[in-house]
Amino acid sequence: MNLLINYIYLTATCRTMIDPELRDTIQMFFNMFQIIIPVLILVLSAVDFLVAIAGSDDKKMKEATGKLVKRLLLAALFFLLPAILNLLLGWVDSTYSTCGIS
Repeated sequence: MNLLINYIYLTATCRTMIDPELRDTIQMFFNMFQIIIPVLILVLSAVDFLVAIAGSDDKKMKEATGKLVKRLLLAALFFLLPAILNLLLGWVDSTYSTCGIS
């Protein structure tokens, strides 16, 4: 049993943990989202601020500012996700990582 565990531990590389085609597909989607997310933040925030400015409403301006801050924080979390996962997986075991997905 211990020999089997050692074998699994030694062969647990990125190639055996995740299929290269799947890794490339995940990377492609991640790259697309790295372009889409900033564009969405820009467009949605611009619309929110235009509505607030057109209405000359301080309450809507504060809401638009709050939405912008939330969107920026979520975007930062998304862009830092690979680094966070590498850190957490490194704490578990140094052989595990996000297998080059960044």
